[in-house]
Amino acid sequence: MGIIHLANDGHGNLVTIKEPRLTGCPSDQVKYNIEKLKVEADILEKLHHKHIVRYIDRRTEGNVVYLIVEYVDGEGMYEVFLNKMSDEREAEDYILQVLDALIYMHQPPRNVIHRDLNPKNIMVAQRTHLKLIDFGTAKHYYIQMGGVGGTVVYKTGGWTAPEQQYGGIATFQSDIYSTGATLFFLLTGKPPAYCVTSSGQLRRPCDLNPTAKRLSDVVMKAMDMDPNRRYQTVEEMKNDIMRIPPIIPSEACIIYGNDRYTISNEAILGRADDSDIKFPDPDPRGPFISRHHARIYSRGGQYWIEDLNSVNGTYIVYTDQYGKAQYKKLSPKSPWALQDNDLVALCYDDVLGPYATFKFQKPR
Repeated sequence: MGIIHLANDGHGNLVTIKEPRLTGCPSDQVKYNIEKLKVEADILEKLHHKHIVRYIDRRTEGNVVYLIVEYVDGEGMYEVFLNKMSDEREAEDYILQVLDALIYMHQPPRNVIHRDLNPKNIMVAQRTHLKLIDFGTAKHYYIQMGGVGGTVVYKTGGWTAPEQQYGGIATFQSDIYSTGATLFFLLTGKPPAYCVTSSGQLRRPCDLNPTAKRLSDVVMKAMDMDPNRRYQTVEEMKNDIMRIPPIIPSEACIIYGNDRYTISNEAILGRADDSDIKFPDPDPRGPFISRHHARIYSRGGQYWIEDLNSVNGTYIVYTDQYGKAQYKKLSPKSPWALQDNDLVALCYDDVLGPYATFKFQKPR
């Protein structure tokens, strides 16, 4: 999709220049390549973390963007560990670096979902320090590649969460699945897709690497086919790896990015400072989220959500029998009975999909 150049910035520092591939491709592929690099530039410019490749600058000629990022002197994780098992200690060190980057990305107001996390998009510098790369298919509110629901990624290897396929929706739990798949690779030296039983079930890493007993449980939970049975936040996965006991919420809550917000009796959701749960709305083309967008409240032992006459709507997200995401718009002042693990979207566009999504959970 692109061409990579090693360059000098004029001050003796090596940098990487990425340009979209324009020749030897069908016209629709050229358009995709150009748009993908624009998305990557827009998202990387907003991220500043030691485990994410650093944005430096961009240049534009016509409608073509040339992206300048730091040069990472290292190798791709895929090349380093293919057919080479790591022990649990080494795998844990690497995956904790990935999780730290995701905690930063998922945290409001960034709320970036990578959507293509896998060992081919992770650089290993000096065999110790990781950098996440390739954010061209990431999602940051409405900044993303086109396509209904925004899900445009599906690759062989078993890295991609099942709900991202066939028009499904990518959520923060989708990145958790891909992190589990990356941990599987570190422990076994093999892509998950090549390690399934005759019945189609993923083999436990410890079946291939007897030293990977403890982290095998982490992998299997992160890679559960049902996103509701996975770790719900990256922080939960990190804490499990570090043997920190989980905190079981006694009240209803919503999970937004890497945060949990408890709901006792009532909570107003919106972008206004006086909202009980404030949703950042950083897209410069907005605002899209209304000041007081929706309300969640408890009545008669049941939790309800209602739209507060928002401009861009409140939606219940569900998956149809074909695995495609569907969006039911709530009528203002018409409460909807929330079920455990319901996925809710604040604002929705037919082309760009949901603007911000959160998950509702009943008391545990």
